[in-house]
Amino acid sequence: MKNNLEQRLLSDKIEQEKHMEELIRNLDVLSSIDSFSTHEDEIRAYLKEILEKFEMKCEVDEKGNLWGESEKGKQKNILVSAHMDKVGAGNPVAHIGNRLKGRLDNALGLSIIIELLKNGLKPSVLFTVEEESDYEVVREGLPAFEERELPNGLYHAGARFAAEQLVKQLEKPSLAIVVDVTRMGKVGDGPIIYTSSGYKKPGTQSYFSPKILKKIAKIINPLGIGVSYQEGNPNDATEMASVPGMEILAVEIPVINNHTANEEADLGDVEKTIKILTSIIENFEF
Repeated sequence: MKNNLEQRLLSDKIEQEKHMEELIRNLDVLSSIDSFSTHEDEIRAYLKEILEKFEMKCEVDEKGNLWGESEKGKQKNILVSAHMDKVGAGNPVAHIGNRLKGRLDNALGLSIIIELLKNGLKPSVLFTVEEESDYEVVREGLPAFEERELPNGLYHAGARFAAEQLVKQLEKPSLAIVVDVTRMGKVGDGPIIYTSSGYKKPGTQSYFSPKILKKIAKIINPLGIGVSYQEGNPNDATEMASVPGMEILAVEIPVINNHTANEEADLGDVEKTIKILTSIIENFEF
């Protein structure tokens, strides 16, 4: 009996390591593709091809957002979302020990969603454009940032447009989960779930539904995974929160060196995020 248990645990470990190797390979591709805001064509085509392999019905909207929907199952009532654009040129991923280094914002969020699909989950998917408001330039040999000209002066134009389309739909997802990276929290301590959107100034916070946050906590607490609940400003989630009748969850992975070509995250945090999202998608009651 003991030998059987040990063999099963070893087999599970090998399978998990294989999945992580695949995620890192895919992350490397996504991190390497240039996808400045308003120039997401190449990365969108790559992602569309992947979604179609999972037999998802795909649509690119007027703004350039990529939508994917499974034909069957209640999981399609959950929408998982990540933005496609980067602030700078693509950069390959280095995997050193338990750390990942590269242009992770937001190749990491995209890779996690793809991994969920590979694991057999069937949520609806939204990959957005134009989340970033800055872009990286080089001045005197050093990286610097310039604010890009925003369409109509609006931030997060892709998510804003997507939210406007969802408002018009008679049937919309019950829950939208936005996956991104953050400079908040501590790398290695697990993902962050936001309790609010807005800037940390008195009177500017808009709080996500406590009822939903409690429901999510009830689902993920048995996993024993360290999760930090914080106030913050999860960009695309802030826009999606404007959709009536659709609850919002913002889940972000801590990184250091944010908005550089060498953003750094912890592989353990990625694994925890996948486990949390898997449990939510499998167990969320509508």
